[in-house]
Parts: sequence; structure tokens; C-alpha cells
Amino acid sequence: MNAMSKRAGVWIDHARAEIVILKDRQASTRTIRADVAGHRKSTGQQGMPLPGHVGGGAGSADERRREHQLQRYYEQVALALEGAGEVLILGPGEAPGELKKHIESRSKRHSAISVRTSDKLTEEQLIAEVRDFFAD
Repeated sequence: MNAMSKRAGVWIDHARAEIVILKDRQASTRTIRADVAGHRKSTGQQGMPLPGHVGGGAGSADERRREHQLQRYYEQVALALEGAGEVLILGPGEAPGELKKHIESRSKRHSAISVRTSDKLTEEQLIAEVRDFFAD
């Protein structure tokens, strides 16, 4: 089996990544937990900004720190997926697309990266989803 026939799937959100590596019909799993500060918004009712909160200040420093933490998290996940010829990224919200963008910016080694929206999955469901996606 060459390196490009190794396939990987990951379910990711901003808190954790559940990784499945398929190689020689065997599945191995790994969890990576994010060390990312919570996202805080200064808002009033119905998402309206509170008076005096226009940007800059401490909120911007918190956002930069959070963005740096997210990039470090995505790098850990990308390293765990390294060597996979094909990658399936699953998850809710923005994290799957952000991870894909991170992987593409650091390496062109993946022959195919697919992204699908998904609710939480158990480990067994994730393995089944990844196997089904890559079924020949």
C-alpha cells in the first residue's frame, strides 16, 4: 500500500477532533482536544452590539489569541492526517471548512479533501461514515 492509499476522516468542531485513519482495511482512531479560549461577544439583546463596543481594545486581543490557538489546533490535526491521500472532514459550523483551508495552505499532498456538514457522531458511527465514503 502506498502512502496515497491511506485514507483519513475527521469529525471536528472548535472543541475536539475525532480522527479515523484507514489503512489496509484497519481503522485506528485518535482524539485531539482543542485548547481554545471561549468565544465572547459583547452584545445586547438580539445580537445588537452594546454601546461603546466598536472593535479594538481588549476584545481584539482576545480574538487574536483565540485565532492563534485555533491555528495551533488545526496544525495538530493536520499533522495527524499527514500522509493520507484522501481526507473526509465532517462536523458542524465553521471548523470543517477552516481545517480544509489550513491543510490546503500548508501542503498539496492530499489528492482529495472533501467536507460534509455533520452532527456529532459516536466513534463507531464515524468509522462507518468514513468507510462508507471511501468504499471502492
